[in-house]
Amino acid sequence: PRAIDARNAYLMTSLLRDVVRRGTGRGAMVLGRNDLAGKTGTTNEFRDAWFSGFNDRLVATAWMGHDDFTPLGRGEFAARTALPVWTDFMRVALDGVAETPLEVPTGITTARIDPSSGRLLGALDGDGGVLEVFKVDDIARLAAMRDQLDAQADGDKHSYEIF
Repeated sequence: PRAIDARNAYLMTSLLRDVVRRGTGRGAMVLGRNDLAGKTGTTNEFRDAWFSGFNDRLVATAWMGHDDFTPLGRGEFAARTALPVWTDFMRVALDGVAETPLEVPTGITTARIDPSSGRLLGALDGDGGVLEVFKVDDIARLAAMRDQLDAQADGDKHSYEIF
């Protein structure tokens, strides 16, 4: 049975795919797949590092650390330690497994935002910004917030951010 709303699952998967495409997990792109998502993690003082990643068929986590809680060494981030182990495993585990596109559920849309502030951009804001995914229900609320903050900014010449 479904544990969470399909829209929430889509938004989280989209976010975690961005970690692989453009973030700390981009080392997973050596697998040449577009259906991977995941998250790196490194504790204080480099004591533990991990990468948890998945596609629609398989979830796996690679962890690096010492049983006695001693540090791995300065600069031993998850992208450098755990992620290569994860990609070696997934290369074998997903060999011959077709990629599955992420299906967009009903109730999800895209909108342009200002990447530095998270502010929803409107038609009068020009062609800038980046496309991001949202629940349809949230767009009207974000647009109303943008309009309210823009009106305040016009009145007192201050800049405000939504997030």
